[in-house]
Amino acid sequence: WYLFTPFETYYQLGRYDDVLRLADNLDRTSQNYVEEAWYYRGLAYAAQGRSDDAITQLERVLRFNENYTLAAEAISAIRSNTYVPPVPAS
Repeated sequence: WYLFTPFETYYQLGRYDDVLRLADNLDRTSQNYVEEAWYYRGLAYAAQGRSDDAITQLERVLRFNENYTLAAEAISAIRSNTYVPPVPAS
């Protein structure tokens, strides 16, 4: 099983390039069946202002697992311009 703590930690710290790197690495080693990699990639893209890329990744999550509520909520927030990335503690 996969541990997603590094994704969440890097995301919360604002280290979005590290989130993307981890997601890419997981995709290469998991045969592209880990929706959490797509989810966190989507969040990282959203935090970087790459809304179209974010929605593409989050929709990919929902095609794989239609019950992934967090992905649907993230899409709604991005589309309604209410998505707010985490503010890293200083």
